[in-house]
Amino acid sequence: MANNDIDVGFLIKDAFKSVVDDPGYFALFLLPLIVYIVAMVHLWFIIGDIFSLSQNLQNTEMITNLLRNNISFIIAIIIFYGIIGIIFYAVAMAGLIKKVDVQKINHR
Repeated sequence: MANNDIDVGFLIKDAFKSVVDDPGYFALFLLPLIVYIVAMVHLWFIIGDIFSLSQNLQNTEMITNLLRNNISFIIAIIIFYGIIGIIFYAVAMAGLIKKVDVQKINHR
């Protein structure tokens, strides 16, 4: 193995040991996932409400208007949750990097 090669097996074993020893690593990975799950559930309820309303309407013009009026709202929510998700992801990854740096300093 050359000096610049990375031992992937060692890295995976070390990462697994770190997660088992300190569940905080796992929590940092779950934080952005929880935000995305909340966003998807929220969108599910909004879209479900729109389609349940449209099934009650018989006039296709009214259904089209209902969907056209709400599509901008749905897109705005998707953008909002996308931005929130990116922020949570960046914070969680920064926390993970900080946590790894602190553990490296403590183990020296």
